[in-house]
Amino acid sequence: MPGRTFAEKIFGAVRGSIVFARPDIILSHDNTSSIYSAFKKMGGTVPANPDTLLITLDHNAPPTNSKLANDYQTIREVVEKFGITKFHDAGDGICHQLMALYARPGMIIVGSDSHTSTAGAFNAFAAGIDRTETAGLWKQGETWFRVPDSVKINLNGHLPEGVFAKDLALWIIGMIGSSGADYMSIEYHGTGVETLTISDRMVLSNLASEMGSKNAVFPADEVLEQYLGNKPEGIWSDPDAEYLNEITI
Repeated sequence: MPGRTFAEKIFGAVRGSIVFARPDIILSHDNTSSIYSAFKKMGGTVPANPDTLLITLDHNAPPTNSKLANDYQTIREVVEKFGITKFHDAGDGICHQLMALYARPGMIIVGSDSHTSTAGAFNAFAAGIDRTETAGLWKQGETWFRVPDSVKINLNGHLPEGVFAKDLALWIIGMIGSSGADYMSIEYHGTGVETLTISDRMVLSNLASEMGSKNAVFPADEVLEQYLGNKPEGIWSDPDAEYLNEITI
């Protein structure tokens, strides 16, 4: 039996399987007001696990009209009502940057933003979902996933002066195509990975959604250990794992 990929390990099932899981973090931002409305329409009264909710106000900060201002106030009231501790008001930062305070190796993270995949830089399975599914998670605490096929991208060498992580990400997208990795898990391997900072990895994971991928992930290595200040107990693919595709750069 072949080894398992990161996605297969974190879900404990082979590619293509349908599994149910309880995310460790459920991100939402300015769209939390509409998520709360959908939650109530579903018959929700109290979130199944408020400790998993991470809410930020960033996309329309500061609000430019009365509707947005009222939405912000509604979100603040929801946070207070349910005792949500992972809350960042306008001015604290962008949701994907703030996720760095919470994302840890081996977590399952979802968010009502297509670039939730950014948290893959921390050796987490991180994927974007829509608002309705987010509301359902508020109510049920779990959702289903189809274990994705995986693509292995081997990075060699290092970024030359004047070339940045976004340049590399856009080059990869241009090579694979905007839908070339639809619903796939991107794993970054190779000696080049150790030359990338956590910020670099966040950029590459963030832009993976622009080629259609479900998530993108980096190993829990010494770079992450230095960033976190402790040795992480991460999850990584087996050496003999099977991939849908393998690319070397």
